[in-house]
Amino acid sequence: MSKPIVRRTLFSLGAAALIAGAVTVAPAGAFAAGVAGADGASKDGAVSIVFTNDVHCAIDQQVDKDGNVTGIGYAGVAAYANAQKGLYGAGNVTLVDAGDAIQGGPVGTLTKGAALVQIMNAVGYDYAIPGNHEFDYGMDQFNALVKQAGATYLSCNFTKLNADGSKANVLAPFAIETYKDADVAADDADGVLKVAYVGISTPETLTKSSPANFQDAAGNYIYGFCQDETGEALYAAVQSAVDEARAQGADYVVAVGHLGIEGTTSRWTSEAVIKHTAGIDALIDGHSHEAYDKTVGSEGAAGAIQTLANSDGDKVVLVQTGTKLANVGNLVIDADEADGQDVTAQLVPASECKDQDAAVKKVVDQVNGELADVLNKVVGKTDVALTIVDADGVRQVRHHETNMGDLVADAYRAAVGADIALANGGGVRASIAAGDITNNDLLSVQPYGNELCLIEATGQEILDALEMGASNAPEEFGGFLQVSGLSYKIDASIPSSVKTDENGNFVSVDGERRVFDVKVGGQAIDATKTYKVASHGYMLLEGGDGLTMFKDNKVLQENVILDNQALINYITNDLKGVVGEHYANATGEGRITYATKPAAFNFKDVSSTDWFAGVVSQAAAKGLLVGYSDSNGVHTGYFGSYDKMTRAQVVTVLYRIAGAETPGEKPGVNKTPFTDVEDGAYYTNAINWAYETGRIAGYQAKDGGPSTAFGPNDPVTREQLAVFVWRAAGEPAASDEVGYLACKDAGDESSYATAALKWAASAGVLTGSSEADGLYLRPAATAQRCQGAKVFVIAQPLLQDAEQ
Repeated sequence: MSKPIVRRTLFSLGAAALIAGAVTVAPAGAFAAGVAGADGASKDGAVSIVFTNDVHCAIDQQVDKDGNVTGIGYAGVAAYANAQKGLYGAGNVTLVDAGDAIQGGPVGTLTKGAALVQIMNAVGYDYAIPGNHEFDYGMDQFNALVKQAGATYLSCNFTKLNADGSKANVLAPFAIETYKDADVAADDADGVLKVAYVGISTPETLTKSSPANFQDAAGNYIYGFCQDETGEALYAAVQSAVDEARAQGADYVVAVGHLGIEGTTSRWTSEAVIKHTAGIDALIDGHSHEAYDKTVGSEGAAGAIQTLANSDGDKVVLVQTGTKLANVGNLVIDADEADGQDVTAQLVPASECKDQDAAVKKVVDQVNGELADVLNKVVGKTDVALTIVDADGVRQVRHHETNMGDLVADAYRAAVGADIALANGGGVRASIAAGDITNNDLLSVQPYGNELCLIEATGQEILDALEMGASNAPEEFGGFLQVSGLSYKIDASIPSSVKTDENGNFVSVDGERRVFDVKVGGQAIDATKTYKVASHGYMLLEGGDGLTMFKDNKVLQENVILDNQALINYITNDLKGVVGEHYANATGEGRITYATKPAAFNFKDVSSTDWFAGVVSQAAAKGLLVGYSDSNGVHTGYFGSYDKMTRAQVVTVLYRIAGAETPGEKPGVNKTPFTDVEDGAYYTNAINWAYETGRIAGYQAKDGGPSTAFGPNDPVTREQLAVFVWRAAGEPAASDEVGYLACKDAGDESSYATAALKWAASAGVLTGSSEADGLYLRPAATAQRCQGAKVFVIAQPLLQDAEQ
C-alpha cells in the first residue's frame, strides 16, 4: 500500500488577498439589444433564474478574430443578470451555478479555486452545487471555499459517514427562495411564490476527482454521493429532498444537478433521475458539457428546450449550457401564464452577450494582473497545432488519440524513464495553437497539478486498464487512455464486458474484450511480464476514473514532479524547446485505432481472462497459429491452448514467419528423406522448405548415418522450442544473461540448449515461468500451444530481421 499522496503547488499566491474585498455587483441596467427576452417589455410577476455550468475557469470574455464574442466571461454573466433584474425586478432574479466552476485553467490551479470564488461573489451567485472538480484541491480547501462563497452550496446526495455508521448530509439538500413580488397561481395557499432549489452532485465524483479526497487515512471511504449499482440510492435521495421541499411549501422545484447525459454512467444521468422521480419542474444540468436545446423523447419543433417525462408521466424541462460560458441560461417561472407554459427556458449564446459589467470586469482584471507575469512566460514553441478536438471543434481526447494526448503521455514517460505511460483523456484539458508556448498554455493543458509516479504492473493489469479506459468508446469517458510506448486497437462493436462496483471502480472483465493487438515497444504485450508504468498518482495510486487495478502495486518512484512541470521539462529539454513535425498529425501517430477484431480471435476454448488470450489472438491475427480445422478444412473454432506443441507445428510456424508459405497453396508430396513425413499433410510443404534450407536435419540415426525420421507429431520441450527459434534467428549471442540467471533452474537444461535459452531469455522470447518461490525455465517440460503462441508472436520480428 502506497503512502498517502502529498500534493505540492507549482506556484504560490496569496489566495486570501484575492478573496478579500469582493466587489458588489453593479446596479441593474439596460442590456444589449438582441438578447433573447430583452425586448424592453416588463416581465413583472415572473421569476428569472439565470444559470451557468462547467465554466472551468473561463473568467474572461473571449472574442474571435472577426470580433465575435465566443465566450461570455463572468463580467458578461453579470451584465446579463443585471439586465434580467431590469426586466423582472431585482427581487425576482436568482443566479445559480451547476458545478465545475473553480477548476480547468491556470487561475484555478494557482489559487486553488480561491480567485474563482472571489469573482463569483462579485457576480452575485445565489446558489451553487459542487461538481466533481470542486473537490480537486482537497476536502479542506473545498470546505474553506464553501465558507468564503457568497452563494449557498447545496447537495442532497453528498454525505459523510458518522462514527455510528449512519450517514449525514454535508450540505443542505435544498433551499427555498421566496419571491414576494412574483405572481402566484390562483389557488396558491399562502399567496407567495416559493421555489425550492435542490442540489444533486454526480456519484461519479468518487472516481472523477481524486478518490483520496473522500477517504480516511486507512483508505476507507467516509464520504459518498449515494452511489450504488442500480441508481436507486441516488433517486431516493433526490425524491426525499423534493418531497421535503414540497412539504415546506415549495410551489416549484428546480433541481440544479451536475449529472449530464453523454459519457455519463447511465444510471446517474439527468435523464435517469427525471425518469425515476416525481415533483421536479425543471432540472438545470451540467457535467457532460452539452448544450441541451432540442426536444428528446417527445414531439417538438427543432431547437426547443428538451422536456422529459418523470415517473408520474409529467414533463420536466431539462437544460444545460455547454461549457466555458459558450451560453448562459435563463429559466423563467411564470405562475399565472395563461397558456399553461409556466416553466420555460432558453440558452442565450455568447454572440448575444457583448456587454460586460464594469465592476466584475475590474475584479477579473485584478486577478489576471496578479497572475500575468507567471502565466505569460514563454517556455517553448510549437511548429504544429496541438489539439484535443477535431476539425469541427468536437472534443476527441476522451475517445480517440490526439497529438496533444501523445505529447502529454510522452512527457510522462520521459519524466520517470518508464516502459509505457498512461494519461487519462479527462486530464488533458486544452489545445495549443502553433507558435509560442507559455506557462498559461501548459497549465491549461494540465491544470490539476497531479504528481507523477512510477510503478510496476503486469501486462494483465495494463490490459485491464486499457479495457476499462475503452469501456465507453466511442462515446466519451474521462478514463480513456492516451498512451506512450504502447499501442492498441479497439473493436467498439463488441459490447463492453467491464464490471465495476457501486462506486464505478474496476472489478473485472467478464466477457470478450474489445481491446486487442496491444503492443509495448512494437512487441506483443506479455500478460505475465512486469512493466514500468508512468502516470500520475490520481490514477495509479488513488484509482482515479475507476482504474483501481494498480492501487496495491509496487511503487518505484512517488511524488516525482507535477504533471504540468513534466510537460514543460519535456518540451524544453527532450524536444529542445520546439514541438516539431513528429507531432504534426492532429490524430496522433496511430497508437490507438478502431478496428474490427478478426473472427479468428474468437476461439471457443480461449477466455478473455486467460493470461494468454492476447498472444493467442495476435498469433491468430498474424496467421502464425490459427487453431484446428476438421478433415474438410473447416475451422472448428478451437485453439487447443494446453495441447502439446509438436515439431511439425513449430516448423510450420517458422515457414509462415519466413514468408515462404504461399496463400492457398495445397500441401504437396514429401521431398525429404524422412519416412515419417506424410504426403499432403498440413506440414509437408513446411518440412520440405525447412529441409531444403538446412534448418532441420531430423533425428540422429543410431549408427550415425543420415536421418530417416523427423518425428512430426512428437511434442517439443521448452528447450527444444528455444533451439528451433534460436537457429532460425541465425544463432545470435545473448545480449546479457540477467534473465537466464534469474531463473532458479538455470543450468538444468541440455548442453546443446544453453546458448539458445540465454538468447531467448535476453530477447524476451522465452522467459521464466513465475512460480510461488521464483522464476523457472522448466527446460524439459513439454511446450504448450499457448506458450508457443507467445514465443512466436514475440520472436516474429526478430526472425524476419534475420531473414533480411
